[in-house]
Amino acid sequence: MKIIKNNIVLRAIEPEDLEMLRDMINDEEIEESVLGFSYPISKVEQQNWYERVLKDDLNKKWIIEVNSVGVGVVHLSDIDWRNRSAQIGIKLHSSTRKQSGIGYASLLALQEFAFGVMQLVRLQVKICDTNLPSIHLFTKLGWKKEGVLRKAYFYKYKYHDVCIYSMLSEDNINY
Repeated sequence: MKIIKNNIVLRAIEPEDLEMLRDMINDEEIEESVLGFSYPISKVEQQNWYERVLKDDLNKKWIIEVNSVGVGVVHLSDIDWRNRSAQIGIKLHSSTRKQSGIGYASLLALQEFAFGVMQLVRLQVKICDTNLPSIHLFTKLGWKKEGVLRKAYFYKYKYHDVCIYSMLSEDNINY
């Protein structure tokens, strides 16, 4: 099954996507904008990651495809079926033009799938306070800022605040 919205297709990760995904995780500019910590990874490590992803029922990832070309990845993680909630995230390859609307359309498609098909009630995202493009993107989609985790993310010898945004199914006016 594919998730389709306008010219955006969200589809399962395939082995041929692994090189693009490895490029993304090894791209310092991309990794600087997302929370967590990454080491440079090899092809073998990427393959091992892929095999774990295929078996993981609580964390689901999809390739963002435009005109049959993979340009990024979206995910739902920490899926909590009892409380009908999950974390959401997105990464776009550096070759993808900013301001292209791909991030907006991809997240909109994933929101609609999460609320409509999966019947989740709550989605949330954690964003470093310096990641202004992501803050703008989620705000534009109608997400609400719930709070700030002070000095919760350490990157390049400095602590940063982490902002928590959420969307409830009843807030999702986009579909």
